[in-house]
Amino acid sequence: MTPAEIDRVFGRARLRMITGEHVEVFREEAREGEERRYTKRFLETASGDFRPWTEREWRILDRLGARGDAAVARVVRFFPADDTGMPRLQTRDAGPTVDQWAALVPLRRTTPVLPYVFGDCANWWALARQCLIAFEPLHALGFVHLDFKADNVCVPWKPALAARPIAGQPMTPDFDGLSLIDVAFSLLPGVDLPGALPLAHEAGFEYQSPRLLEALDEGRRGRHSSSTGAATSSASPRCCGAICPSSTTPPAPVGRASATRRRRGSSVSCSRSTAHRSLPRDRTAR
Repeated sequence: MTPAEIDRVFGRARLRMITGEHVEVFREEAREGEERRYTKRFLETASGDFRPWTEREWRILDRLGARGDAAVARVVRFFPADDTGMPRLQTRDAGPTVDQWAALVPLRRTTPVLPYVFGDCANWWALARQCLIAFEPLHALGFVHLDFKADNVCVPWKPALAARPIAGQPMTPDFDGLSLIDVAFSLLPGVDLPGALPLAHEAGFEYQSPRLLEALDEGRRGRHSSSTGAATSSASPRCCGAICPSSTTPPAPVGRASATRRRRGSSVSCSRSTAHRSLPRDRTAR
């Protein structure tokens, strides 16, 4: 990793994240020993007024966060609308996104150095397994993410230190700490929608359930689709396979369970060598 890439993933200075034009996200400055925090607000643009979605994201995270085991980002504070008319939501750092782990962080065990963390089959299957574990209690509450992808899943690192890692420091992804982010456009009973869901077909990155796209299309035409329930119930599990791009074929599974357990302990070295880019970066809002 280059110094700029290390700062982008693990840094503590204030940084504006790459997002769509409808939302603004900042990583707030944090001193050594302080936890990192992110501040988010939806904006009013030529495409429409997205500001009400900030409060909705807060209400969803606040309700799910009341369950101690919910795998979602934790709320620090919700700031009601100020003179600009834009409320803000601040959350605790949930760790690098899967997209960052996959595109910016190389993996070093002994030799060779793998270009990204999920070049190790054990890490890929650990991620898939933990996603399914995370969704089970959330789906039982009626929650459906609807935009489940590598940008919206965070995995912290071990050892958990409130400081920026130094070059060469061994670390491993903490899959047990996996959290979902960017839930404003999710569904949760009891949290009303302020308008039609502003989701669209991502033609350049096929990860969405066909039944979800059908339901969204019906909604845009002002018709209630009988397939909406089926679409939402199948959306997140189907997207689990789209965390990594379809062009990437995971390595063959390890033949013996003992070998898999050994490899699951693979560590990431925060090295300064330039990593190979295997995934597009930060496709949408954090």
